[in-house]
Amino acid sequence: MDNLSLDDDEEEKPLESKSEDDDKEEESKDYADDDLNLDNLSLDDAEEEKPLESKSEDDDKEEESKYHADDNLDLDIDNLDKEEPSNNAVSNIVEGGTSLPAPETADNLPASKYDDVDKDIDKDKVLNTIKNLSPLTQYHVLDTILNEKIDKDSMETLLNALERGESSENITELLNKELGLGIKEDGRKNVIDLIPIPNSLKDYGRIIRVAAVFLVLFVALVILSFQFIYKPVMANKYYKQGLVSISNGAYEEAERNFAEGERLKPKQIKWYNKYARAYIERETFNNAFSKIQGALNIKPRDFETRITFGYYYRKKGEKELSEEDYVLGEQLYEDMLAYTGKKKEKETIYDERGLLMISRARNMLEPQYYDIAYTNYIDMVTFFGDGVVPRKRAMLIKIYQDNYDHVKALQDHIELLKPGYIDDEVYPKLAQYLLDKDDFYGSRVLFEKLLTAYPNNLESIVGYADYETRLKHYDRAMELLNTAALPLYESNPFNKGKEYVYNMLGQIYYNLGEYGNAVRNFNEALAINEVYPDANYNLGNVYFYKDKDYAKAKQYYQMAYDNLAPNLRSDQLLYNLSWIYYADGEYDSAFEGFNALFQKNPSNSVVSYALGNSLLHLDRANLANGFYRNALSQVLAKRNSLGRLEMRTERDFILISYLASLYNNIGVSYAYNAAVTNTVLNEQEAFKHFVLASEYFDQIRTSNIDLERAEKRTVLVDDQNIGAATYNIMSMQARRNLKETTVIDDYIPKDMYYIR
Repeated sequence: MDNLSLDDDEEEKPLESKSEDDDKEEESKDYADDDLNLDNLSLDDAEEEKPLESKSEDDDKEEESKYHADDNLDLDIDNLDKEEPSNNAVSNIVEGGTSLPAPETADNLPASKYDDVDKDIDKDKVLNTIKNLSPLTQYHVLDTILNEKIDKDSMETLLNALERGESSENITELLNKELGLGIKEDGRKNVIDLIPIPNSLKDYGRIIRVAAVFLVLFVALVILSFQFIYKPVMANKYYKQGLVSISNGAYEEAERNFAEGERLKPKQIKWYNKYARAYIERETFNNAFSKIQGALNIKPRDFETRITFGYYYRKKGEKELSEEDYVLGEQLYEDMLAYTGKKKEKETIYDERGLLMISRARNMLEPQYYDIAYTNYIDMVTFFGDGVVPRKRAMLIKIYQDNYDHVKALQDHIELLKPGYIDDEVYPKLAQYLLDKDDFYGSRVLFEKLLTAYPNNLESIVGYADYETRLKHYDRAMELLNTAALPLYESNPFNKGKEYVYNMLGQIYYNLGEYGNAVRNFNEALAINEVYPDANYNLGNVYFYKDKDYAKAKQYYQMAYDNLAPNLRSDQLLYNLSWIYYADGEYDSAFEGFNALFQKNPSNSVVSYALGNSLLHLDRANLANGFYRNALSQVLAKRNSLGRLEMRTERDFILISYLASLYNNIGVSYAYNAAVTNTVLNEQEAFKHFVLASEYFDQIRTSNIDLERAEKRTVLVDDQNIGAATYNIMSMQARRNLKETTVIDDYIPKDMYYIR
């Protein structure tokens, strides 16, 4: 089809969007014989008819010259492959503005995108079939071919049908199917051709009139479309692009997009609120506040805007630990309840106010607000009836209050209210809570349901990895973290908690003994958040237990300690940090740490012993003696369960080593008192305890178990290492100054639960 070249313009397809009813209505308007009575229309009549008053005289002349060119008076389909090319392309405005190239421009059309589509086609047969089609179908066939409106396979199907000389009805059905049109062939005759093939001046007059009518309709349609379709569509496009910019952190770009959307379609409160919430999620509170104020300026009591304002106060209070924002949020909700009369709106206010109170209790360390929030949800049930929302919020409160029985009761109650209910907000926390309470079955079932319903919920993915880690299924845990969690952080860098994932990976590698990988992942976590307590604590453990680099361990322990609320500081963290203080000779700090632990753990023998050592170095022998005796009584109370100590097991060594240090230092406390009071009783007690310590220490040295710990508790005398207790006995026998010559056994176990 060398002369039926296909046009490259695929973008302009207004005909495809028309419905069948639209086609019928337009067809009835444009083709009814009694509507267009043009039989007696002359060229003069056509020239006098000027439906478009806005046209200039020059425009009329230009348009008239297009239709009156002598060379084009007798063009028809038969001449499509014979005419000389022309630079003048006549565009006929029909069917909502779709233009077909004038016949004389066919040779100038761009090359077809479908190189071989007409290679074996008999072009003469195709043209003959087109000439015999009804006018409307004829128009759409030419439009489809010249403008390449269908794909290559469909084009081949159409050309083959034309070559076979298929009927107009079959061709029409094919076009309807391929283009989504609703062309109906009703067999009416004398219909005006939409692709004008003028044979007389009379025909030209008819063409001009029809074209003028279509042009008026088209201009009106364009104006209405611009105002009511184009502008809103483009405005929404800018607004949506702005939200994408916020998600990418491009806030200036987001504001430019918002301004463009506002220019095209201003005062759209919903977009103000969407932008405000997006900014709040990114903790860009100044921009969020600006959008909220903009919405309130449009409609001061808009409900959604005020709810968004409450969300702003809650998130800002959490981020900045701002009591003022929490107070303002409460006041806002109280004001809203005063002027809101709709039940649904009041329920929403109660829920949002409760969430604000829960947040305040958790972040401002004001536990009384848990009870206030709980009462708020009880009121919600009372006023509006029982439901899932108040019950699941109450369950969240009881999770934070660590009331396992109440949590389970509420979980069962929700199941009765709505069987199978689950959400991605509260239930991931419930699953994690059940795991922390060693309810492994309940936790696993819930995590599996969550990941089925919400496969991209990060809290559930990480929680399930935690579950697998506790079961020592390290491969499964790492697979979840590496293939499910981390990619979600890569796709959205504003997702929070990535440092937690790296910390978990570090813990897994630590448990596997791969300390290099553990350190690498802990450092990855700290690169994201340098004050992250868990990663600091875990990295401190590597240096404390494995590398014995106590300076680095102290650095990370201190960072963890300083960035944890007092109620969240673990006993082991405080013990290890105090242990390093003691090793560094910072006995005041060591005493403070050990004393704080003793207040929480008065029955812990090792803590009492460590506290006694600190006091002994601070020259508080009487107090030290009391803590030593407390430690000794805790050990001797378990004597019956310990059995005979024969240094056959690690457990025997641990206990005997501990008793050696404990008895020696009790003796030192008596020796110090003897130096001060000069009483025989203190000397006798000191000597007795030194002898016991020496016997236990000799057992340690002959056992060949952990000689490092043993050697550190020796004193070099005459080129021989002797135990601290033996040295102290020699000091007493030599009648030396006991305050100056007795030696404290500074060995303190690294594990506060060393003796269980």
